[in-house]
Amino acid sequence: MKKKSGHLIPTAELVRKVPFFSNLAPDAVVDLTSMLRRLELPPRATVVEKDAPGDCMYFIASGEVEVELPGRKIPLTQGSFFGELALLSNSVRTATVVTRTDTTLLVLDLVAFRTLMARHHDLAAAIDLEARRRTRENLQRSKAQ
Repeated sequence: MKKKSGHLIPTAELVRKVPFFSNLAPDAVVDLTSMLRRLELPPRATVVEKDAPGDCMYFIASGEVEVELPGRKIPLTQGSFFGELALLSNSVRTATVVTRTDTTLLVLDLVAFRTLMARHHDLAAAIDLEARRRTRENLQRSKAQ
């Protein structure tokens, strides 16, 4: 790991362990690793709070988190990501997310997110597709309740 601006920067090997990044071209991996910061959290740590401003998204490099939605909790594990809805829609967080285990997150802030999406359209399309799927799923859940 290298130090940069006081943050640990994950190596390309750590980034490749996240399935969402596994098919990125080498130049995209280099670009991404220069933008990510690593965050290590213990169990039961709150990562984001519902209704807080969305200023970054998270990729789970290891561990597990739980997304707390009205009436249900959704576990996410290594390779999953969250927080993209607030970035894509420039809105507040729609859920609280808490770690269930020791967890390593890769954090992509809003400015880096926009830069990365502009440079790598395939990654932007994949994140957009997943965000649309989650939005539909959340709407269906709220109608069912």
